[in-house]
Amino acid sequence: MVLENLSLFPKNLSLQIYRMNNMKPPDNADKVTAYQFFSSQEYQKSGAAFQKITKINPQDDEAWLMQGLCMLQLGQVESAIVCLERAIAVNPDSADAHYHLGRIWLNRGWTDLAIKNLQHAIDLRENHIDAHRSLVIALLASGKFLETIDACHIALKYAPADANIYCQLAVALEHSNQLEDARSEAEKALNISPGHVRANLIIAKLDKRAGNLEHARLRLMTELNKSLPPLQIATLAAELGDVLDRMGDYTAAYESFDTGNKTLADTISPEQAEQGNVIHQINRHMHWFTPARTEGWDNEVQDNDEPSPIFLVGFPRSGTTLTEQVLASLDSIVPSDEQPVLSRLISELPMLLNRPFRYPEDLNKLCDDELKTLRARYWTLVDAMIGKPEEGKRLLDKLPLNIIDLGMVYRLFPDARIIVVLRDPRDCCLSCFMQPFQLNQSMVNFLSLKQSSKFYAATMDLLAHYQSVLGLEFLEVRYEDMVDDLETEARKLVEFTDEEWDDTVLNYFEHASKRDVRTPSYSAITSPIYSKSMGRWRNYKTQIKSVLPILEPYIKAFHY
Repeated sequence: MVLENLSLFPKNLSLQIYRMNNMKPPDNADKVTAYQFFSSQEYQKSGAAFQKITKINPQDDEAWLMQGLCMLQLGQVESAIVCLERAIAVNPDSADAHYHLGRIWLNRGWTDLAIKNLQHAIDLRENHIDAHRSLVIALLASGKFLETIDACHIALKYAPADANIYCQLAVALEHSNQLEDARSEAEKALNISPGHVRANLIIAKLDKRAGNLEHARLRLMTELNKSLPPLQIATLAAELGDVLDRMGDYTAAYESFDTGNKTLADTISPEQAEQGNVIHQINRHMHWFTPARTEGWDNEVQDNDEPSPIFLVGFPRSGTTLTEQVLASLDSIVPSDEQPVLSRLISELPMLLNRPFRYPEDLNKLCDDELKTLRARYWTLVDAMIGKPEEGKRLLDKLPLNIIDLGMVYRLFPDARIIVVLRDPRDCCLSCFMQPFQLNQSMVNFLSLKQSSKFYAATMDLLAHYQSVLGLEFLEVRYEDMVDDLETEARKLVEFTDEEWDDTVLNYFEHASKRDVRTPSYSAITSPIYSKSMGRWRNYKTQIKSVLPILEPYIKAFHY
């Protein structure tokens, strides 16, 4: 799901409006001046004035809060975090400081921290409707759909005419397969706000799931005839493409997917596209990881009693969700459901080590104590983002593109079991192109079929490099084999993970229907296994033909 942009206050914020938000009147002339600067949008001057106040009185939590808000308006997010955390340290009961800090974590995608701060803000001020709205967004983004449903019902007590909350409730209900209730809540949103785009999208999804494809098509076409922002156009076009695909109109389906992706691509500047380019990162890993630099890593003794996680990776849309749900049906396995624990740990490396750290270039400079620190932090993040596995249970850390960071996995957990899921490269890349992912440095590559294929090629080359340089051992699982013979492949998985066989894995979809599943495949994995996604590329032979020169080496290597 796409998080909304951080908008702290309306531009015409006045002292009166801010005081209505339970703030005290300014208690001295310096503070009055600081607020006046803020009200007139002179955030540099306002921030400097509030900074002066905190230097004189470091216990002034209000001044710390306002200084933090000035930093946010100036785009200095790290400084804002420091100020807001100081405000909370001085006054743990500052609902506003908790709220704004929660908003920062939410916009960073760190939903566990966002939920914690936003819930604290609500506990401190029960009617903090902005905190309620943001908590709903954070819970929905983290895939906690049952908790989202509860949070929506509470938020609606304070904002009973908020169509967006009804839509978020409908989304959570649809993900939880409560389809009739989802439709009811989406219709409530339309009653409040006729023509609400997201409500119509949800109802179209529900029509699609019910097999009412023509109803879904007409509703989506009506929405696309409106003048809409690029993100809404792209989302609607992707949904229309899927409906047309199911109707067998493959030419129109591809055109719809392509239109949506091009609409999004036109909003991305060359600088944004280049920033953090994941293929450049892959190339850095390819060049850095050598036998000489990684010698002895596998001989290092781990330092805690936690059994190493099982890492489940693969290219997106390769069948990792199906594989995860099969294993997650075992009582002894705790699934991560795509929580980005490893990537979060990597982002924190300089802070955790208290020194500059280049990744991956400095991995061989880690001492034993630092490795111990990083492993401990990994498990702390697991506890916060997923929940600490009970004694005797194993964590299944599933995030497809952790495949890029298998070198880091090997550095931290050299004895970890690794499962790599493969799928026909043509189906894999086509499915990525058709999926409306939330854009980031990786997913931006799926806006064209050609770039999707280049990304696939770079990722598979890196996997082969890891296998060669690190002697990395993993279990290769083919999506098509899982579909053709679930029991045989499931037994291989269970044996590889050293777990005991249980026939429940063959009815994984019954187990999945009782849990929150946040991946794009959520509606598919709650039904028995089916084969309609196999060989889907054949419906798009003309379009696939243009990328075959890129994919052909991998089609042959993986025997497709």
